[in-house]
Amino acid sequence: MNKSFRIVVSIIFVIVITVGALTLLNIRKGKEAPKVNQEAHIVQDHQGMVSREEFQAMNDEVSKYIVLNEDGTIGLAKNIPSDVYEKYKLEYLEKQFDSLNQRVRNGEIKINEDFSIVEVGGN
Repeated sequence: MNKSFRIVVSIIFVIVITVGALTLLNIRKGKEAPKVNQEAHIVQDHQGMVSREEFQAMNDEVSKYIVLNEDGTIGLAKNIPSDVYEKYKLEYLEKQFDSLNQRVRNGEIKINEDFSIVEVGGN
């Protein structure tokens, strides 16, 4: 696999985790969980429908602002435009990054330069 493909796959993994976390939050708040239409490859959450093309456009736009910090944590670049941050509600992605970063600091996982995640703890 080339590096670009691995980065995209890893970012999609993080976004899927974020959608899962939002699903749990919505369930805890009594909201309906997101629905996936497998045939049309559409994800529906409480804010509307997201097509595969829209998801790919979001991934393409956001992935260039995801950085691996010197301490091994993951985050958003400081130069991310506010309109991109607001458009994709990246505060939710940052919360997911916070969770991953805590696991990095606890020595449970390592985030590689290609953004793949490896468990390193004995858990």
